[in-house]
Amino acid sequence: MTRRIIILAFLAAPFAACSGDDSNTNTDAAADVTNPTDSPITGDVGTSNDGAIKDASVDAPAKPPCTSNADKVGTTNRTASGNPYVAYVPASYDPKKLTPLVVALHGAGDTASNYLNIVWKSNADANGFIVIAPEGTAPLSPGFTWNSSDETLILAAAKDVYGCYAIDPKKEILHGFSAGAIMAYFVGLDHADLFSGISISSADLGSAEAVNGGSLLPSAWKIPVSHFHGTQDQNFPISYAIAGMNKLTDAGHPFFWHPFDGGHTTNAGFANTMYMDLKSSTAP
Repeated sequence: MTRRIIILAFLAAPFAACSGDDSNTNTDAAADVTNPTDSPITGDVGTSNDGAIKDASVDAPAKPPCTSNADKVGTTNRTASGNPYVAYVPASYDPKKLTPLVVALHGAGDTASNYLNIVWKSNADANGFIVIAPEGTAPLSPGFTWNSSDETLILAAAKDVYGCYAIDPKKEILHGFSAGAIMAYFVGLDHADLFSGISISSADLGSAEAVNGGSLLPSAWKIPVSHFHGTQDQNFPISYAIAGMNKLTDAGHPFFWHPFDGGHTTNAGFANTMYMDLKSSTAP
């Protein structure tokens, strides 16, 4: 099956600067078209808040060798298969205990570190899970967006971090915002056996299936999904997200639906709610 990608042309609305413009509130899309594999996904990024996440851990098994900074807390810049990703580990981390993992995919025009800091770092600090943020390979000022082939680097980063930390392989959530959420649906359903849940902010299943070049269902198991979507989202109309929700629920997937009064945005509070929806789920 030939995989394709969706390009979302957009007009950027004003937003507060963080370490790059596309990282703190809203933008509005103009159109989308289908192009060949490795055309970039474009969209935008999110805002901040906080949240709380907690999960039980058990004794960790022996880990494979780590290339550098094994069990280091705080932020580290790492590389998997030649591609950068950022890892954040809270001070409460115990290398003798298995710890949940969130893989967070930024929106178009953002960077991995910026998105991790705004949306996920406070949640990890409050409740003791590890978060990693791979970075898209297609430049889009002031940051990057995603190619469909970036599925490989996302999976490589998720695998690489296991060598350096005691991560619970049954508690790994894949999250994305906007263009990153297209990738989260795409990768999360394509490799559902690797994840315990899929966390979506402001995208839709149909866009991910266009990237795939066909339906992403059935997946390896009925992986649960938590989805936040603005009722005034102009990048991804909420009707498209509802159509995707209906397709997933018809296929038997647990689905946590969170419409909100607003546009194309996300924040750490939304991220916390999605984690709480999915934290009790266990990967096969």
